[in-house]
Amino acid sequence: MDISAVYARSAKGEEALRLHRHQLRLLHRQVLFLIDGRSPLNALLDRWGALNGLDEAITFLVQHGFIEPLRRSSAAPGLPAAVPAAGPGDSPAEQVRQRLVAWLVAKVPGNSDKLVGKLHDAPASQAGLQSAVESCCRVMRLTVDEQLAGQFAEQARALFDSRMP
Repeated sequence: MDISAVYARSAKGEEALRLHRHQLRLLHRQVLFLIDGRSPLNALLDRWGALNGLDEAITFLVQHGFIEPLRRSSAAPGLPAAVPAAGPGDSPAEQVRQRLVAWLVAKVPGNSDKLVGKLHDAPASQAGLQSAVESCCRVMRLTVDEQLAGQFAEQARALFDSRMP
């Protein structure tokens, strides 16, 4: 597998996220969500490397046809690709969404699937993401932990303040 390549979800991968038909492990679903079709795998590994089993999950998704390579990154071979601050497809709202997803995946590993789905389905605007964050906080208070819900709300506020003036 070429880690400098950009990978995207295949039709099978999109279906797995949308319909939950494929009995994927939670980590596989989370990693499948992180595959954005713009970032090379080495950038994803740099960004989300704290997830235990990330590289094995990527290998599984490639081998089973959930993700597929699009193109090679422009990064020099052997060097990690830089994570762009804001590329043409990465609006401030999308950057906030990606960071909130990363926070949920790292802090709420057993219950983040539905929460990540709420963020994924939200419109890419500050209002849309704030509404999704509020919904996630309500669910977290009821099903996960009230303190963790508060931390998530604080994280979201900080991201909105710093990235979406």
